[in-house]
Amino acid sequence: MSSRRLVKGSGLGSAWLEAVLRTWPEAKRRAAAGRRLAQAERVLDVQVGGGAVSARVVGQRRAVFATTVTMRPVATDVWRAAMGAIALDAFCTTQVRSGVVPRSVLAYFDAAGDSLLPMDAQTVRVECPCAARVELCDHVLAVHHWIAAAVERDPFVLFVIRGSSREQVLGWLAGVDGETLAAVDVKESTDVNAGAQLLGADAAGDAFDAWRAPVDLVQDDVVGERQGVVDTILAQLGDPPGWDMEASVYETLVPVYRAAARYARAITTLAETDAERP
Repeated sequence: MSSRRLVKGSGLGSAWLEAVLRTWPEAKRRAAAGRRLAQAERVLDVQVGGGAVSARVVGQRRAVFATTVTMRPVATDVWRAAMGAIALDAFCTTQVRSGVVPRSVLAYFDAAGDSLLPMDAQTVRVECPCAARVELCDHVLAVHHWIAAAVERDPFVLFVIRGSSREQVLGWLAGVDGETLAAVDVKESTDVNAGAQLLGADAAGDAFDAWRAPVDLVQDDVVGERQGVVDTILAQLGDPPGWDMEASVYETLVPVYRAAARYARAITTLAETDAERP
């Protein structure tokens, strides 16, 4: 992966570098040297996995150093708490499912009791055989810059470094409320009335008229039935032309509809409870 592009903006890659320099302020004097090595593509044969990033870093005098940055994995209970909170944030969930992980996810992990970033020396272990008598030498900093650039391009790299794969993260989101986004087996149909039948409409004129009828959101059975219709329709519609996100329309929108239904059910139930109080 090329690291020529500077890490700019307010993404997770920038947050990683900020945390490194905040944790090791003495490294600020060498940060530029590490950045130059990364931009010159001297961070080679990078391996990411098991909470570690290892690479061969070509130094200023062409000497090669096997350098590793290892992060302590995030505990399972922290993952569960953080992803549970994220799942209740419909906008954040939609972004994560589409491959865009907002910086706001960091706050959810902080609140759950751990950080995704290298916030202290106990969280990170670095190894480099060079002769520099500092904890973060140029070669380690070059790897940190590589990590930042990689995370800026694919935020899920950060999750991998902290112990969970992309599939596991999406699985955490899908399983938070006991549900799974299982693939829906939908057969192709040329029936022009198919949409109307799915929506419960009596005629095929405007299949979406069924959505315009008022619905009592307090009735769980009605909400559940209507949500099942939403899931099925989104699955049948598929991705629209020009859709270039990694997550499908189904994966992106279903969490939003489900969260909205839960929220509507909660506020209407609360309103009725308040009205019944003497």
